[in-house]
Amino acid sequence: MRWSKGLSLLVVVVTMAACTQTPPPGWQQGGQPLRLGPVRWVNGDLLIEVDHQGNVFVGGERMYGVDAAGRVYDAYDRPVALLDQDGYLTGTNDASRGWVGGYQAHLPGDEEPWLRLYRGGLLMRYDDDEERPFGMWVGCDDPQVMQTCTLVSHLIGLELLRRERRAASPRIGVGVGVGW
Repeated sequence: MRWSKGLSLLVVVVTMAACTQTPPPGWQQGGQPLRLGPVRWVNGDLLIEVDHQGNVFVGGERMYGVDAAGRVYDAYDRPVALLDQDGYLTGTNDASRGWVGGYQAHLPGDEEPWLRLYRGGLLMRYDDDEERPFGMWVGCDDPQVMQTCTLVSHLIGLELLRRERRAASPRIGVGVGVGW
């Protein structure tokens, strides 16, 4: 009986440690200064809005928060990533999330952009040397706002890319999740 209580406590401690995420380096002081919305991105049936406080809504539901110091939060205001002064996006536990400039974004480890935002709001996505439209932004004319739009495009685009890859690879299993 005593052994099983100790094992149960160990399982709880290990589980809690596994769930702990450390904020990106430089989180406290912040990174790249950004100018916030209001801006809007329409990508097919998907509507993404960033309000003047940096709340990022996908289909009307808050998915992220972005602040003027380049910090990205999840829907529960927990750290997700930090955009540093050089454009590198670092996630929790020091994970690379790519590079984001004023008008283009790179996937982690890639030299070429996968997203490019043009003046006027056209967003293009590059896959296997193919260029295709990835929606339109409204309100991203100022260069600092443009970088916020590119950052949000990159964050939402990464999530869409993950979903595409998951759908393309057959999996067996049962899971429970929440999504938009």
